[in-house]
Amino acid sequence: MRLRRDREPLFVAVVAVLIGVLVGLAAVVFIKLLHGFQAAFFGVDHRYLASSLRQAMATSVWAQAAVLVAPVIGGLLVGVLTRLTMPEGRPQGIADVIEANAMRGGHLSSRVGWQSALLSLLSMGSGASVGREGPIVHFGASIGSLVARLLHVSRNHSRTMLTCGVAAAIAASFNAPLAGVFFALEVVIGHYGFAAFAPIVLSAVSATAISRFLLGDETAFVVPSQSIANVWETPAFMMLGVGGGVVALVFMMSVRLSKRLFDRSGLPIPLRPAVAGLLLGLIALTLPEILGVGYEGTDKALQGQLGFTMAFILLVAKILACAICLGAGFSGGVFAPSLFLGAMLGTAFGAVAVSLVDVPTSALPVYSMVGMASVGASVMGSPISSILMLFELTGEYSLLLVVMVAVVMAVFVTRLADSHSFFTSQLEDRGIFVKDGHDVSVLERVSVGSIMDQQFWTVPPDADTAAIKQALLESNWGRLCVLDEKGRLSGVISLNHDRARLDEPDLTAADIAHEGPYLTPEMTLADAIRVLRNSGEAHIPVLNSVGDRLVVGQVHEHDLNHAYHQALLSHEGYDDIERVYQTERKR
Repeated sequence: MRLRRDREPLFVAVVAVLIGVLVGLAAVVFIKLLHGFQAAFFGVDHRYLASSLRQAMATSVWAQAAVLVAPVIGGLLVGVLTRLTMPEGRPQGIADVIEANAMRGGHLSSRVGWQSALLSLLSMGSGASVGREGPIVHFGASIGSLVARLLHVSRNHSRTMLTCGVAAAIAASFNAPLAGVFFALEVVIGHYGFAAFAPIVLSAVSATAISRFLLGDETAFVVPSQSIANVWETPAFMMLGVGGGVVALVFMMSVRLSKRLFDRSGLPIPLRPAVAGLLLGLIALTLPEILGVGYEGTDKALQGQLGFTMAFILLVAKILACAICLGAGFSGGVFAPSLFLGAMLGTAFGAVAVSLVDVPTSALPVYSMVGMASVGASVMGSPISSILMLFELTGEYSLLLVVMVAVVMAVFVTRLADSHSFFTSQLEDRGIFVKDGHDVSVLERVSVGSIMDQQFWTVPPDADTAAIKQALLESNWGRLCVLDEKGRLSGVISLNHDRARLDEPDLTAADIAHEGPYLTPEMTLADAIRVLRNSGEAHIPVLNSVGDRLVVGQVHEHDLNHAYHQALLSHEGYDDIERVYQTERKR
């Protein structure tokens, strides 16, 4: 669909509202169906799943049998249906939405969307220890993508509409419009451009309005009013943030390890969720809090009803349960589990911290909330939206400063371990590398040989300082390649780096030259950008090969930037790239 440029914003705004309404309705239906599925599998109120099952199992063998059998039946159904309906025979989730945005121009199959939602309903309904945000986000994104296809919009608008579906799904399912907006920007798009920001906000607000009208305007967790008792607790909250980052890393590594173990087990893929369901049921006989999304257990921590021992046990058990379920192929998300883990970590940490000091300290729910934000931000790779979602889920805004400090520490720990988020690690396991909302493979398609400058200036190793200065003056970039008698690179001399040594007497080019970075023609644009960033150089020689070290050209930083933007514009579907550049220059 081609529109006049002045009408595009209005058109996108109207479509964004439409997507918000559709996704809001879909989220409400999904939540209602989830409650029905849980009631069908366990026969208890979804709001009190853990406590109802614990009470029933104390007096009834049938209740114990249900806890064992329900996850197995659900796992068997999920395994068979996944094998029959899902691309590549695996569950779909937020990682696939990120991939669709970065690599497929916002295209996401609507058929796969509703089939994946059904698998997630079966998974969570039968007690799988997974979250509901992943399936709802995937379903919402597929609705946004479907609207884009029906309207035949451009690739760029298609990506925006897919992201509108993401924001609307988070906003409607958690009654958290701000978190929905920033989650879409942080996790899916990877930047905060205003062109996408406006329609995403409209979708999130529309979806929230629908959700509040049909489900009510209540926060997910009811927390008594809390405050920080002592400013000197800030170091403790920083330590809690570090602990949150560590727990997030353990959780993500556990899921990956579990998947590898199931892959090596030789079990047929359709049977893996059933086996995982049996293991889950055995754990749940003692700890039913690990079943499903786990909101009841999280709520108990926020109400201060758990002590150190129980919180620590549930922390370990939940990591194990989630790893088993997600590694085996149950369909679901990771945000609700990360909130659960953070709440248990915060409670356990707070119980220890309170016992070690003899001064007034904050209540355990404060530590629970800080822990939730820390683990959630690290797992999701979305610090801003995790902070906002915590406040929108709990309605408690008085802890902003310590939550921000803890989240920064947690994300720092995970980034230090070279882990961006659970979703990017999933994509990397598939050989897909996405950075800031763009497919890194775009940069892999351009070679260094295609953009290098074949003109370069050289001096022999025995050149004196006078000859070197003259050559530097004649060169365009104040940079010389020192070549031996066979034409091989032995070092480089640059005016910026070696200026001081040029005035030293009796020095030759061999004495002054320093070893610098280099590229080869077959390297890609991504490789070149990485070398430039790590070295800080603006001009890098290109060698014919690492072995013979013959210089064939050099690459300049400004040429790299130009080629990078050309590649991205071409990837976005612009036909006349030079016209786009001229338009941007006029602006």
